[in-house]
Amino acid sequence: MFYSEAFIAYVKYEKRYSRLTVKAYEMDLLQFITYAGSAFGISEAGEVRHTHVRSWLAGLADEGTGAVTLNRKISTLRSYFRFLLKQQLLAVSPMDKVIGPKRPSRVPQYVSEDTARNMLEAVHSDTFTGFTQKVILELLYQAGLRRSELVTLKISQVDFEKRLLKVWGKGGKERVVPFTVEMEALLQAYVAERTALAPVHDVLLVLDSGKPLYPEFVYRTVKQHLEYAGATIAQKSPHSLRHSFATHLVNNGAELNAVKELLGHSSLAATQVYTHSSIEELQKIFRKAHPKA
Repeated sequence: MFYSEAFIAYVKYEKRYSRLTVKAYEMDLLQFITYAGSAFGISEAGEVRHTHVRSWLAGLADEGTGAVTLNRKISTLRSYFRFLLKQQLLAVSPMDKVIGPKRPSRVPQYVSEDTARNMLEAVHSDTFTGFTQKVILELLYQAGLRRSELVTLKISQVDFEKRLLKVWGKGGKERVVPFTVEMEALLQAYVAERTALAPVHDVLLVLDSGKPLYPEFVYRTVKQHLEYAGATIAQKSPHSLRHSFATHLVNNGAELNAVKELLGHSSLAATQVYTHSSIEELQKIFRKAHPKA
């Protein structure tokens, strides 16, 4: 047996990973189990060896799968076999001898402060759908939320008195993000309208049908409005607004540990990538302002 259903239930209910992460884990694990069965006749987890995993990864790489995706699949299998060890269903993990490919170093893609401002000012909020899009963009940029955190955000997580969002991030980790007086007014007005459409549930952001938002709606909203604002970045996605949130904080002097807490990163190393963006900004200023540049 592979105990795949038990593992997926574990990451969903105990680890409390997001719906998208759980889906990715499920797909990765099914893909590997299918490969192990067809290529090696393996029918249970205890038969898997590191050579089988390496063979699977090598085949994916030959088909053009990139380092980021390969490392995600390795992460899935590491978590899966750790779960089996914890349940005493295995004595040793085959992943101990599997090393992932190096990820290419990439500076996060973000928009300028002017572009972000233009994007927010250009939103037409005279319809409920437009109002929802306005709130989506404001929350992604002003609070640095992940898309999964945004679509699951509940009204009960908004503290209007203290102007704080209580956000459940990766692994069920809670963080608190402040918001402005202007955002408070926006959210108060939005809640009043959406409550009339969807009084039966607590999810903050809804469609004009009253149903909760779905991730693709958020993606399309961001892409559309970044294009309208003239953004030149290749990836016009919700995460690019999270990158913009962090980069603009760092560029304006925010302390890195504070940015780490606002983003919900578990380690400072994940946040330090935004210092590269800050250095790039300083280089631009230097080249523009120094007579010898």
